[in-house]
Amino acid sequence: MRRRRASWRCARHGCTPRPATEPPLDGDDENVDALVALEGLYRTAGDEMRLAAILERRASADLDPQTRRARLMEAAALHERKGEAGLADAIAALQKLRADDDGDTEALGQLARLHEAMGQVPELADVLAERARLTDDARSRAALWSRVGELRLGMLKDLDGAAEAYREALDTAPDDPLALSALEAIEERREDWSTLQEVLMRRLGATFGPDQIAVLLKLARNAEQKLSDADQAIGFLRQIIDADPRNGFAFLELERILRANARWYDLVEVLGKHADTEGDAGRKPTELALRVAIADVWEKELDSAESAAEALEKVLEVAPTNVAALLSLARLHEAAERWDEAGAALERAAENASAPAEVAEIQFRNAQILRTKEADPVEIERALLRALDADPTHKPTLDALEKVAREAKDDERLVQLLELGLEVTGDDAERKRLLREIAGLYAGPLGHPAAALPHLERLVALDPQEIPGREQLADALVSAGRIDEAARTMSELIAELTKARRGKDAARWHTRLGMLSEARGDVKGAAASFGAAYKLDPSHPATVAALGRLAFRSGDLEGARKYYRSLLLQNFDEKTAGVSKAEVYLMLGRMHVLANEIPKARNMFERGLEVDPTNVDLKAALAGLG
Repeated sequence: MRRRRASWRCARHGCTPRPATEPPLDGDDENVDALVALEGLYRTAGDEMRLAAILERRASADLDPQTRRARLMEAAALHERKGEAGLADAIAALQKLRADDDGDTEALGQLARLHEAMGQVPELADVLAERARLTDDARSRAALWSRVGELRLGMLKDLDGAAEAYREALDTAPDDPLALSALEAIEERREDWSTLQEVLMRRLGATFGPDQIAVLLKLARNAEQKLSDADQAIGFLRQIIDADPRNGFAFLELERILRANARWYDLVEVLGKHADTEGDAGRKPTELALRVAIADVWEKELDSAESAAEALEKVLEVAPTNVAALLSLARLHEAAERWDEAGAALERAAENASAPAEVAEIQFRNAQILRTKEADPVEIERALLRALDADPTHKPTLDALEKVAREAKDDERLVQLLELGLEVTGDDAERKRLLREIAGLYAGPLGHPAAALPHLERLVALDPQEIPGREQLADALVSAGRIDEAARTMSELIAELTKARRGKDAARWHTRLGMLSEARGDVKGAAASFGAAYKLDPSHPATVAALGRLAFRSGDLEGARKYYRSLLLQNFDEKTAGVSKAEVYLMLGRMHVLANEIPKARNMFERGLEVDPTNVDLKAALAGLG
């Protein structure tokens, strides 16, 4: 009666009743009868977890592989029915089966699914790779290897493993575009340029028609930029042109590489093909420009004026007013010193030129011919000015006029030309040189220090570590009365000089900074700056004189005497030191007067007058002694 009530209660509450009796195993896992009985009890009771455990125990005792497999597969399925909590046990059951038979593709498929459900990416990649090795179907095998490659490339960040997987995929499906693209991206990230070329060659073999053009461009870029193999790059670009004769970009790239590698005869051939293509397409101006470029190569690079002239004649037969061809023809006449013919060609070019750069070039070349003919300098300059009016950025004209201004020592015109040149140059080193010279002209010969300031500020902004420009800027700011900015610039300059270990130069600017502070009445700041300068360079006359002056004003006569006496032992430039030997004697004499040492004071004043007989302060001091 009690047992029936328990069964009724379990049925009512949904629990699984424990079997009335469980056959004892007595520690004997191989007791088959007991295991069979338990399996029957758990199946009847619907106790799936205990049933799974019994099935695994029975499998371990089974000698028949098929029976063992069936029990482990069922156990894995029972574990999985528990949901997330049972996935690990399901995987463990399948791993036992995998240990018995590593070629069981169904078990591997179940394992892959469970590993993916648990987010076990490394294990998933290994199982998929094993499945791929065992799969006979080529398409399925390629898909599995691609999936392995995707996992290793993405979540596992394993470039080498991903590359190996995609290569396996391509062994099965050589034309797989996704695998080829992925392998290409991997080799780019690994910077393995030789292998990348191999991959691109495989892609080239797997593509047709227009799709091959993009691959060939990549091959050319990789060969030139990464493998430094111009020959291969040229070969790939030629393939593009053979496949697509109207591909202008390929022509331009090929011409650039041929120029860079001085392959002049090849360049002439390619320029000719390009010109023919442009002509066939009805783009006459481009065709003529290319034929003029052919003449330039013959003239400048191959030193064949005859071939250059032939090329230009062909252009002028079709377009007698072509300015570029006429300019090139004029240059050929100039090289042969046929000045009249050169002038005539330039005159024809001038009649048809409209672009500012062309007009400027014509006038500049006329000026050069006039100079060669030893024409009046005024006429030469007039031609150059016409060129500059046409195009203020024409560099050869600017250089020629700059030379004229320098020879004439015309600083006003020189600075204007340098400012025009500043706007033309694209080189930072040249820009800095011009800014320094322009600032120097304004601050020096032209006497307009305020006009130098924007140029110096631009120079310092261009290179914050630039020391000479910062020195000029500090001087210009002082001259312009912008004392606070000058002090800040000097402090920055001192920091740069200290960093560069230029102690004596730093000391000089410490002294300049001290003089600014002294002029503003900041005695404490001045003393700090002069002291810092003295530590770096105790022999600098201006620094020593400044320290002596401050000591005298503060009543430290002993300190002042020490500094001024040390100046008597030095030979120095009085202009740069800011103090003269006569002034040193005057200060020493005054200190002797304050100490009531009249004979010593008289001696100092007299010695000072020997150095500077016209010094009124020394005369007055000597007369005051009576």
